[in-house]
Amino acid sequence: MGRQVFVGVAARARFFVVRSAGAPDPNPANNSSTASTTVIAPRADVQVSKTGPATARPGSDITYTLDYSNTGPDTASNVQVSDTLPAGETFKSFSFLNGATAPPSSCGLGQTISCSTASMPAGSHVQAVITVTINPARSRSDEDRESGSRLRRRHNHVHAHGDK
Repeated sequence: MGRQVFVGVAARARFFVVRSAGAPDPNPANNSSTASTTVIAPRADVQVSKTGPATARPGSDITYTLDYSNTGPDTASNVQVSDTLPAGETFKSFSFLNGATAPPSSCGLGQTISCSTASMPAGSHVQAVITVTINPARSRSDEDRESGSRLRRRHNHVHAHGDK
């Protein structure tokens, strides 16, 4: 799921009063002051999910829905989402769904799908549909069949990161 980053930096400033020579200072206790400020880095919570069918027949097409969003509270910058399709699946098509509130600035398509979004305001989202074909021919090393010659998908991970 998403990751939230909070960075706090304490900054201290010390101020001094310089008086002119020869003039007496009636209150030397008020000649310096210290102020502290905590600097809070922007915080964004980018979440990503990918859904699709649990099983598929060899030779068939399946569709995944990829959804990533920024739940805030601040804008996420330079968000990059990468999805590598598992062995046995061949990329067929990719399209964005209507209603994306932070459309990607670029996407690379193929066995690895990588999309970049320059700026995702808090509350924004991107949703896409990925269609793949389950390869009909499989080697003996891919023997993870269920009954009825169905293929169980494995190792399907999506990663997202960005500057907060």
